[in-house]
Amino acid sequence: MNTSYEQQAENYIFRLLLQSIIRENLVSFNKTPQGLEIEVPKGGRVEVPVSRTYILGHIDIGGSPVYVDPSGKKQELQRMEELLMLLGFRNESFVKEMMNSALNYASALEAFDKRKESVPGQQDTWEYVINRTKNDRNFSPLVFFEQWVIDGHTTHPGTRTRLPMSPEDVRKYAPEWGASPELVPLAVRTDRVRETAPFHTTMTGTLTETSPEVKEEFEVLSGSYRLIPLHPWQADHTLPVYYKKELEDGTMIPLASRLPSYALMSFRTMALAGYGAPHLKTAMNVQMTSAVRTVSAASTRNAPVMAGLLTEIAGKDADIGETTTFSRDLAGIHYAPDDDRDRSFFEKNVASILRENPEAALQEGEIAMPAAALISTSPVTGSLLIEELAGETTEEAFISFLETYARVLLPGVTRLMSEYGIAMEAHLQNTVVILKDRHPVRIDIRDCGGVRILPERLNRHFEEAPIDPSTNLLTDKEEDLTDIFSHALFHNHLGEIIMILASRHALPEAGMWAAVRRVLEESLHSSDTEQAARDEERLTTRPARMKSLVRMRLSGQFTDYEFVDTPNPFQEGGEPV
Repeated sequence: MNTSYEQQAENYIFRLLLQSIIRENLVSFNKTPQGLEIEVPKGGRVEVPVSRTYILGHIDIGGSPVYVDPSGKKQELQRMEELLMLLGFRNESFVKEMMNSALNYASALEAFDKRKESVPGQQDTWEYVINRTKNDRNFSPLVFFEQWVIDGHTTHPGTRTRLPMSPEDVRKYAPEWGASPELVPLAVRTDRVRETAPFHTTMTGTLTETSPEVKEEFEVLSGSYRLIPLHPWQADHTLPVYYKKELEDGTMIPLASRLPSYALMSFRTMALAGYGAPHLKTAMNVQMTSAVRTVSAASTRNAPVMAGLLTEIAGKDADIGETTTFSRDLAGIHYAPDDDRDRSFFEKNVASILRENPEAALQEGEIAMPAAALISTSPVTGSLLIEELAGETTEEAFISFLETYARVLLPGVTRLMSEYGIAMEAHLQNTVVILKDRHPVRIDIRDCGGVRILPERLNRHFEEAPIDPSTNLLTDKEEDLTDIFSHALFHNHLGEIIMILASRHALPEAGMWAAVRRVLEESLHSSDTEQAARDEERLTTRPARMKSLVRMRLSGQFTDYEFVDTPNPFQEGGEPV
């Protein structure tokens, strides 16, 4: 690998890490005319040069941080390990994760440069995608855009952590390398399977309909089986190590046939080959960001239940359904061992969720792209997609586009929270933008596993929903709803877009945030209820709540979220701190 990729990647992850440490208040620091000074537990200070600060607490770091020891001697800090050791974060696993994130980000940068050589340079990404769609009936704009998102999670320094995968496996399976993994259909004895499929669409039925070869091989099996799709990495590294007994006694039989697919930006979610074909969320015993990406038994039950609930709400409430749709999780399936020892591990490592593809419901002329693609560099033009869609790189053009975008993004999710007590994690990765003639016309939300539900509000409209409480979806606090909403919509969605535009074009943020506030207030006022008024008060006058992702990782806390207060972009005279 080119050393310039490695250096660029380490600098990027280093700055994400340093920014997270500061924004999450993990250390004591003071402002100086040049930037920030962080107190070092063993004595001395770390000076961080800051060239610009942003309303939500982002900082542009203007150079390498410098450690000044108690005697005044200075040392430039070039590596993450040095900073972490100085600040007292002596967690070897975390250091390893940061180094792995940098290594894989370097791989992503290399992938971008190598793959873009095959993309003809043109003046307009929209025209390029429209023309490819016309000329190739199997071309998926959604897959195209997903596989060109290089930066991953824009606020987490573990954005590219993929442990314990080898660099070779990352190249083989990563979306940024344009991966097309061949999924392994695993036949599992029917009495050892639990499936939730309320829409009369089963995992086995879908996989056998997708592939005649799989169907033929499956139907000649002796005995009663169902199919659970496995990621090939999981089939190679987890199945033979932990499921030897099941493989030997015929409880599990990996079929020889394979299911062609395309890796989407989450890495372990696949689009089956063919335009509009379903998506599959697969289990991988791999740590990505802070969590190991298996599929819990509870989520295989809850996902289809939530899909039915959300679809019913959107169907009967036009204020939601007009601009917001949901990619339904049609079925969830997992292995059910006959032994209680380590039951959770064995359930969640052979499990999958079958999900609708938003492209299957598009109208003529519509294009679907993940919201994260808006702030990704186009391989066609070298510009950010949002810069192309806005038409001009001016403050007025960006404000106009953001207001249009907010009018399809905010009304549905705001009403869902204030009226029905469901807070969606509509962040950049979970939100699919549907565009027509370059303009956003609606959003589609997928992967509803991170929602928070306040039964007090929901039960006014429905009988008690059968949600498995082991996934911590239920809450009795209104603040939990607005915390999830604030982090996903403001910190990990609109805030990232606004910050990047302000940084790239040296623009003020206030006008862009004012456009968002107008739409937010209109959306909340449309409910005209006391609960909506309370939500508005928390969202617009109190500190903006942000998930403390690094703190959660260092504490080993993954199920109960921790939040930190940040400046509120909607307060009068909101200025960077």
